[in-house]
Amino acid sequence: MLAKAGMLDGLRVTTHHTQIELLTRMAPNARVDDSARFHDNGKVLTAAGGAAGIDCALHMVGRFAGSAVATNTAGYMEYSMMS
Repeated sequence: MLAKAGMLDGLRVTTHHTQIELLTRMAPNARVDDSARFHDNGKVLTAAGGAAGIDCALHMVGRFAGSAVATNTAGYMEYSMMS
């Protein structure tokens, strides 16, 4: 949906590894990069699948509430933060 709306133009983005080719076609003006689990472009964040989505969500918690809250949230979830 973001690609179709043109909201990924000029951004560094990723998705699940099985959909990289599709995303590249759908967002020709984006920089599709599968070298990271997620990309934070300010207002638009993209993640490379399910567990990477959790990493991305915890990154957002850290960005808005601080790293201690993100770490505590991950601990509460019994989730080991990847990056």
